[in-house]
Amino acid sequence: MKELFDNLQQFQKEIGSMNLPTDEAENVKSNVNLAIKEAQKPQPDPKKIQSKFQGAIDTVKEVGDTIQTVSKWDWTQKILSILGKIGLKILL
Repeated sequence: MKELFDNLQQFQKEIGSMNLPTDEAENVKSNVNLAIKEAQKPQPDPKKIQSKFQGAIDTVKEVGDTIQTVSKWDWTQKILSILGKIGLKILL
């Protein structure tokens, strides 16, 4: 979970530097923050992390070609890989 937590934090930093419209940026930040909080718990629920990260990705998809940029980030791929290893999938 530490690796997942670290990559979620990197994702959060990068997404903050993108010029997303205010409403979408707040939605993404909220979902990623909730995923990070869950990952920090002593017994994190991977399904909650997946759900919140999927929510962030779904919002990013609504903003033009932003998803193409986000999907190429190393930490995005690492998050997807970690979740995939525990049987959870994210649709980009």
